[in-house]
Amino acid sequence: MDFLHKVEDILHDMKSELHKVRTARLDSEHHINFITSEINQAIRSEANDHPDSPARSLGAALTKLPNIIRKSFEYLDKVESNIIVTITAYEKAADIYTSCENEKKQSASISDKSEKPGKKRKIGSRPENKLKVREAKQEEKVEIKSREKNKKTKRKKKEA
Repeated sequence: MDFLHKVEDILHDMKSELHKVRTARLDSEHHINFITSEINQAIRSEANDHPDSPARSLGAALTKLPNIIRKSFEYLDKVESNIIVTITAYEKAADIYTSCENEKKQSASISDKSEKPGKKRKIGSRPENKLKVREAKQEEKVEIKSREKNKKTKRKKKEA
């Protein structure tokens, strides 16, 4: 069960990360930092393309602002969906592992119950007759009944 404990620890960590992502979606500081870094990166790339006009590079970077804001939310959505997929995969792996372990235990207990030592016979040999005792008792009963019949018929013949 060591494997299951590791999976449970990973699931706990992933659920805490999911909680962090969901709180970051509402956290303005996270969005501010993400947007700031993306705008700075856009300004740098535009400044490299047009080093002689800083106003043009700033304007081009600011036109990208709506896309950067959308990208901030999409990034969090993507991270959240990846975490959810990972959590689901780990839960499924834990369920499969548990079911396999249960099947092994059940098959082991069934095989332990079904195996009787010394009762296996070789191919081509006949199984032992377990009904001999019953057949013998039944034959005795039949003999007793036939004797009683014979006695009754002898009595009837004597009386007649």
